Amino acid sequence: WCFTGDYYDDVPWLPLVLMNADRMNICDVIVYDYMERSNSLVNAISNNTIQRKIDGTFLLLGLLKEERAQITDPSVILWYDIYISHSVTSLLTLIGLYQFKQRNLYLERIKKMEVYPLTTYGATKGVCRKMNLINISVVCFVWLIYIKNTIFHKK
Repeated sequence: WCFTGDYYDDVPWLPLVLMNADRMNICDVIVYDYMERSNSLVNAISNNTIQRKIDGTFLLLGLLKEERAQITDPSVILWYDIYISHSVTSLLTLIGLYQFKQRNLYLERIKKMEVYPLTTYGATKGVCRKMNLINISVVCFVWLIYIKNTIFHKK
């Protein structure tokens, strides 16, 4: 197993670790620390980095769907469903913000992945509203992101 994307590349290993652990414990010691850099892929906004984020998210979604199909434990399936839902929401937001002209191509690609309906389990109220709108109309969600960005955030 290997995930070769350069965006979200640290995500897929978590359920594998949890499923293969004989036991787990929670402690207050930081064993994974996240460093955020201003010039990182996560924070950069250029055509190249946006495309890398979109491509990486598609890779991640494919991997999560593939792994989820092999799982029988309901709690692990839920973890996959939650992560898939958040990844789709992020992907659609990127498309609405930066790749609106190519939206139909991306929306068709997402539709083929059969990720709907998104689960709202454990989501904050704001994210839950987004996911519910996506479940009603993906096209409407992308349009609203685009309109919000172009009309209300012009400087």
